[in-house]
Amino acid sequence: MIMTTETVSKKYRFTVEKSNGKNEVLKFLIQWEMILIYIFITFNILLYVLNGDMFTRSYMSIIQAGMDLSFMVFPMIFILLLGDIDVSVGSILALSAMMLGLVYEATGNTVLSIGACLLTGASAGFLNGFIITRFKEISAVIVTIAGMLFYRGVVKIVLDVRSLTAFPDWFGELGYSNFWGLPISLWVFAIFALIFGLVLHKTSYGRQLYAVGKNKDGAYFSGIKVNKVKLITFTLMGLMAAVSAIFYLGRSPSVVANVGEGYELRVIAICVLGGVSTSGGKGKIIGPIIGVFIMSFLDKLMGYNGVQPAARVMAVGILLVVALLAEKIKFKQI
Repeated sequence: MIMTTETVSKKYRFTVEKSNGKNEVLKFLIQWEMILIYIFITFNILLYVLNGDMFTRSYMSIIQAGMDLSFMVFPMIFILLLGDIDVSVGSILALSAMMLGLVYEATGNTVLSIGACLLTGASAGFLNGFIITRFKEISAVIVTIAGMLFYRGVVKIVLDVRSLTAFPDWFGELGYSNFWGLPISLWVFAIFALIFGLVLHKTSYGRQLYAVGKNKDGAYFSGIKVNKVKLITFTLMGLMAAVSAIFYLGRSPSVVANVGEGYELRVIAICVLGGVSTSGGKGKIIGPIIGVFIMSFLDKLMGYNGVQPAARVMAVGILLVVALLAEKIKFKQI
């Protein structure tokens, strides 16, 4: 059989296209977001094998338990994309929840108390952003550590050993009720995921987040108002911490001085686990969304099997280190 140049060329092109197709499938299957899905499925299998009946009965409650801090994940993605970090979010949540409780206790007005909660969170975030942009020689992590201590201190001074328990009756609907078979908090989470995803990938503000994170000076000289972008982002972080406070109260209608402690590290761990780089400019929104559920199921997996709360905190720390190492490997920084 005589093979012409054209025949050889077609055969080679078919082989290359077939090879490229296989490579694309393999590349898709081993991308970080798919690995997170495999981890999530593994946790589901482990929970079912180890705690079959309990797992089946409480599947939705496991998801609901992860919604308390999930709303803070979205703006934390934005902050990490800037190359910054915010460790004050747990304290802002506590401050916002306390303000909601105090205003409702004093007035009995639901709208006013929720407004006070949201305003408190946004104001705390704005204060963080203002200091970070005004005093550039102080890093965001130092400013937000100071914010964490200050906001937590205010809560402890005001509440001392008392707790706030007077909240609107319908708050329980946010924490435990379902709509079309799914928790209301999950529906709200999905709406926020869609909104933040569109903002990140379809708006100039989202593109500016990536630009500032990749090269802050270059972004500034290209005309991007870096300080404005940062101020908006940190204010948004505070606002969403207040939203998380509302949903937290929907499940646990009581505010004490230590509410929200440790939330900041869990939120950061979720983002980093989801593939968002701590050095800025790299990351998507889908990974941290999966990370929210991984964190929730991991916590329940440990809880169902008698792991003490202190050990669970250690597990979050280990997870954060592993996620950071994975990030370094992914972006070829080691």
